[in-house]
Amino acid sequence: MSPEAPGIRGWGGLGVLALLWGGAFAFIAIAVETVPPSLVAFGRLAIGAMLLTAWALHRRRRLPPLTDTRRWAWFAALGLFGNTLPFTLIAIGQQEVPSGVAGILMGMTPLAIIAAAHFVLPNERLNPAKAAGFLIGFSGIVLLMGPSAVDGLLSTSFVFQALIFAATLAYATNAILYQAGPETAPSTVAAGSLICAAIFAAPLAIWDMAAGPPVQAGWAAIFSVLALGRFPTEPGRPSSTWRSRAKSARPSSP
Repeated sequence: MSPEAPGIRGWGGLGVLALLWGGAFAFIAIAVETVPPSLVAFGRLAIGAMLLTAWALHRRRRLPPLTDTRRWAWFAALGLFGNTLPFTLIAIGQQEVPSGVAGILMGMTPLAIIAAAHFVLPNERLNPAKAAGFLIGFSGIVLLMGPSAVDGLLSTSFVFQALIFAATLAYATNAILYQAGPETAPSTVAAGSLICAAIFAAPLAIWDMAAGPPVQAGWAAIFSVLALGRFPTEPGRPSSTWRSRAKSARPSSP
């Protein structure tokens, strides 16, 4: 399977990812009804970090030593912009923003990535074909979400919508940062970045638990956090083929 000819397996995998990631908004909406947003973010990150670390070790992919400061700094940046910031911002935003509206706002992520890549990656310049592809895809998202979601853009809080949109900018930053790192096994990158993300999210979650009212999470909220940690927590990473092609197009380091 290649990016040029994904085949049935590739398109099927893309469909599964769409269902898992799209369902995240519903799980978040359920969880934040009784659980602080910071705890929702930390819970899913901690669960995801443990599962992906176990998976990496199962595949005999060891995490780099802490003395490998360059790689761990890269993991930390990926965890911050690809997980901690967007997960926290989305969870806070969905206290007021319906899932459909959140889906439309997050549909802007590809545009943010395309715009950022245009200025940072020499082989990812914006062109009419990419712009048309985004517009077609985004129109599909709006149609799937329905008229009520579009109306929600005008009736819900602008501030909370802005928080969710800020998450798209964090994802775009993460996508660009991924290209700047050293060659590393994808399972190792996923585990390392989620470990860092969980560490970043822990202080705010601990503060909210200590300073806020007692958390009275129902079974639906607990299940939602578990589902978030098990399925849609790790954002997609570019394939090794696409990534190596992007690396080869960059100027060589001195």
